[in-house]
Amino acid sequence: QAFIDALDVDDVIAHLLVAEGFSSVDEIAAVPMEEIAAIEGFDEDLATELQNRAKAYIEKRNAEFAVRSKELGVDDSLMGLEGLTQEMIVKLAEKGVKTLDDFADLATDEVLEIVGENAMTAHDAEALIMKAREHWFENDGEKA
Repeated sequence: QAFIDALDVDDVIAHLLVAEGFSSVDEIAAVPMEEIAAIEGFDEDLATELQNRAKAYIEKRNAEFAVRSKELGVDDSLMGLEGLTQEMIVKLAEKGVKTLDDFADLATDEVLEIVGENAMTAHDAEALIMKAREHWFENDGEKA
């Protein structure tokens, strides 16, 4: 259903995309056009059009998330944490996590509960938390 809404395609095309292993609009935008054109019944024109629609959908979605992030008062430090999508940042902000320090204070299970367990692995969440904590220790060596 997500493909039907986001790409404005019929259910046959949506089912073919799923059958070929595509699980998100982001994947369709990111793969080489030839990979989509190789799907039986598709050609380069259709593949190009699907990718253009996917990219337009992503741009619109990202703009909406950017506006929502600003409305929620998300700090730029959190926005700059590589590995968090704008959708994740909005979910975090809706739960009161608006700064890098707010994020760094979370435990792995809290991150997964907020962003959704399918959004990232526990290992990825741990790595992001540690990255968010790095600035806590940057000046420690100079004080000794």
